[in-house]
Amino acid sequence: MPQLNEDDISYDYVNEYGYLYGLITLLKKEDVDKSKISRIYEVSEEEYVFSKAPMFLTYTERYDTADFFFTINDKNREIIEKLDDIAIKIRNHIGDKGTDLDYLANLLNESNYLIKKEYLRF
Repeated sequence: MPQLNEDDISYDYVNEYGYLYGLITLLKKEDVDKSKISRIYEVSEEEYVFSKAPMFLTYTERYDTADFFFTINDKNREIIEKLDDIAIKIRNHIGDKGTDLDYLANLLNESNYLIKKEYLRF
């Protein structure tokens, strides 16, 4: 049973973006040669490193109402809509092979704040 915050949002949902958070943190380090970042994104000529990432599910996909009684209620409906929108933006950016780390970091921060009321450190 997931632990819920005061808005009935599962704290576990922050784990949905663990891979992406780790990758962005690595790529944003000062000692990473910025000229090689585009090469870091490529595993080979055809492969894109984010394509190796697990599919980022929306909150409502992750917590289907058939399995989780707490999924959507009047208290959390607006927050869940925002979390779902963030997940879709992340998927679209990655699907378009987007490499704007600041944009992705801002989305992760927004998601984390909605769940834990704190910002991530990159």
